[in-house]
Amino acid sequence: MSIQGTIILKDVQLYWPFLTKKNELAGKYTVDISALTKEHIKAISNLGLDERVRTKDDDRGMFMTCKSNFPPKVMDKSKGLVDGSIVGNGTTADVKVQAYDGKYPGLFAGIAAIKVKELVEYNSNGDDFDDDSSSDDELFDDDME
Repeated sequence: MSIQGTIILKDVQLYWPFLTKKNELAGKYTVDISALTKEHIKAISNLGLDERVRTKDDDRGMFMTCKSNFPPKVMDKSKGLVDGSIVGNGTTADVKVQAYDGKYPGLFAGIAAIKVKELVEYNSNGDDFDDDSSSDDELFDDDME
């Protein structure tokens, strides 16, 4: 693997971050970088990674998946280390992306470092059960009758 270039994408949003353990499907540390602007797309294209940008019908809009064999350095605005396991979907960050070539043809997007600007903490319970104001019985009463 050799690095072909590096860019920093500022004020992007992170989705599906696997920053402290490998994504089982990819076998690598991964993160989707979204909220890509025209300037981001131009920088990505200049780096030769324009084929890596795609979109699906979800909240990410235009996004790019970045991967690494090693856990990326995750820090806060003061450059203090952040536990990557608490970084959740929608976190705003600056991301250092490296274009690299590997054993397969083409360039790939790698994660070098992440500076968290606005943390959205990962919630392992999902969004459906965030409200603790009612008991489990009250939550399901209407559905169970």
